[in-house]
Parts: sequence; structure tokens; C-alpha cells
Amino acid sequence: MVVRTLLLCSRPPWPLRGGDRVRTWHLARALSTIGPVGVVALRGTDEDPAAIRAGAPFVTDWWLPALRKPEAALRSAGALLEDRPLQQAIYDAPEARAAVREAIAGGVDVIVAHLVRTVPWVPDDSPPLVVDVQDALSVQYEASRGKGRGWRGLAMAVERGRIGKAEAAALARADLTAFICGRDRDAVVNGSGAPTTIAPPIVDLETFRPRDVEPDAGVIGFLGNLRSASNRDMAVHMARKILPLVRSARPEATLRIMGIEAGADVRALAKLPGVTVVGPVEDAADALARCFVTVCPLRFGSGVQNKVLESLAVGTPAVLTPEAAGAIGPRAGDAIAVGKLDRSFAMAIVELLANPQDRARRSAAGRAFVQAVHSPEAAPAEFLAAVKELAAR
Repeated sequence: MVVRTLLLCSRPPWPLRGGDRVRTWHLARALSTIGPVGVVALRGTDEDPAAIRAGAPFVTDWWLPALRKPEAALRSAGALLEDRPLQQAIYDAPEARAAVREAIAGGVDVIVAHLVRTVPWVPDDSPPLVVDVQDALSVQYEASRGKGRGWRGLAMAVERGRIGKAEAAALARADLTAFICGRDRDAVVNGSGAPTTIAPPIVDLETFRPRDVEPDAGVIGFLGNLRSASNRDMAVHMARKILPLVRSARPEATLRIMGIEAGADVRALAKLPGVTVVGPVEDAADALARCFVTVCPLRFGSGVQNKVLESLAVGTPAVLTPEAAGAIGPRAGDAIAVGKLDRSFAMAIVELLANPQDRARRSAAGRAFVQAVHSPEAAPAEFLAAVKELAAR
């Protein structure tokens, strides 16, 4: 059965910077295995449409209207006076709505709207609608209460009371809602009976494969988009609270913080003993492979942490908090180590640093887990079956 899908994205699926772009790139590639895929995405005025198209050659048709910041700012200001999430107002460009109508007129079997941001683009008389929630924003904003700073903290406070309503409205409108993990689905659906499916993160196992390099002894790696409130919190907490506990037992241990858009609070961590702030890395797979162990001391947030899966895929074991491990699920088994409190988290790192044999065992288990659950073949299977069933009705 051939299914013609239209994928709606608040940002183009290329370049692969940011979890939303990685998610939509993999979704588009997976959907292309069951039929032609069209993409409607709002691009930045400085983004080259030709480069976007070249980065996702499996997409058949493109609509790439520009997101103009002055107009987005006006929509945001208007939303402050209404009971409407900024997440939706910023991206609700008339050009996006027009592009969706044009694409539907050309023939579409199923629409996949990535995030509640893009749901307002969909006309009432649309083909069957799948809403991909990805990370449950209502869970994320509630868990981040009191954690944000500056204008981002203010925006999060405004959104907190609105985003749950938007997610509930999207669920009510959707013919099917996709979640990244069962934990998020349970938190959002909450027994409502809404039709759902699970679409776990997909890891490119060709890019994230074991490298022929020796890990740097004693190096603890953290990789993430440092613009994110949860990632900034992890980096700061790891450097200031957990690393000193590790170094009290293993003085040679060092923390290597990697990622884009590090703010002043993260850059200041480089002044601490044993901490290096690298910033952006050209080759994430190589950077992860050179760490002896990686960490994800998540304290608030939702969804599955891609950086953990990518670390496991290259063969670098990871130490996680229960908040991060719960989203990955029990099938990870020995692929990960879990520490709840700062001291137990630090001890899990110390044990791995002191035991190369245990590291090797967890390395093999991690690669096997990602291959079994998050490969391009395994991860989207349930989601694609649900999309095909929806198109066949």
C-alpha cells in the first residue's frame, strides 16, 4: 500500500541541529519507505532552501515559506492577551496555512503534524491527522517550574498554564497521536482513551557507530543543546555538585561539556577544577567515543534523551538519573547505569572509571540495545503500521 504523507514542521528537517530537526528528518525518511512525502516547514530567512532540500533527498515535495521575526513577534504579543500558547502563535504564519492547503489539493492521504505548534495550519476538512507530540511539552514545562532564567523563564511561566490545554485540544482533534515513549503517553493521555502510537527516537547507526579510538582515560562527557533549560541545569549541576564527589575518589576524573549555545552560566564552569567547556563539536559520534563514560543527570524534562542513545550506539556507557532512564525503558538493562541522588550518581561513575571490564560489557550491551530498539528499521515500525492503517480507512 502506497501512502502519500504530508509532514508539517515548525523548522526544516535540515541541518541536523536540535532535537526537533533530528526527529523530523528521521520521520520523513521513515515515511518515505511507504510512499511519497511532502514537507511544509517554516525556514529562517537566512536558511537556503536548496541546502535544505539537498539535506533530505528522500522528500518528494517541499513548501518552505519564511518565518519572519517581526511578524512572529506581533503574533506573540497578541497571544499574550489571549489564552493561547506562544508555541503556536509564533509559528502560525498565514504562508504555512496556505502551503498546507496547496499540498492537500495536490493529493495527500495522511497529515503528520510535528508538535502542537503546527496543528493550527491544518484545515478542518483535512485528510486524517497524526499529531507527533515528541517530548510532552506539558510535562516538560511543569517539571521546569522555577528552573528557567531571564526571558526564557518568563516565557516558560506564561506557557505553563496554556500548553496543556493545547496538547489536550490536539489530542481531541487528532485521529492518532504519536509519543516518543510510553511514559509521556501515560502522563498526557491519562486514561482518556485517545488513539495513540509510540514512535521511539531513531538513531542513525551508520553515523553513530563504534570508532577505532581509545577513550580518553578519566573523561566524563556531557553533550547537549545548551540553550535548553534542562541541559543547562544538567551541565551546571554535574560540574558543581557531582564532579567534586567523583574527584574525591578519582582525582584524575575530568568533565568535558560539549554542545551548542553555551550561556554565561555554562561557560563559567570552565573555571572549576577538572572542567572543560568545549562548546560545539564537529563530529558528535567521535566526541562521544572519546569519552570514557557519558552522563545524563536529568532532573526535569520529558521525552528520551537522544544524546544517551547516541552515546550507547558508539559504545560509550552512560550514567543516568531515574528521570532519564525511565523514558528509555527497561529494555536498556545493563546498557546504562542509574544513580538517583548526587552521591549514588557519582559512585556509579566512579565504579565505571575504575573497571574497564565493566565498561566493555556495558559498551556491548548499549550497542545491542540501540540496534534492537532504535535502529531505522525497528524504531518506526509501530508508527508506520498505524499510519498505513489510518490511510486505509
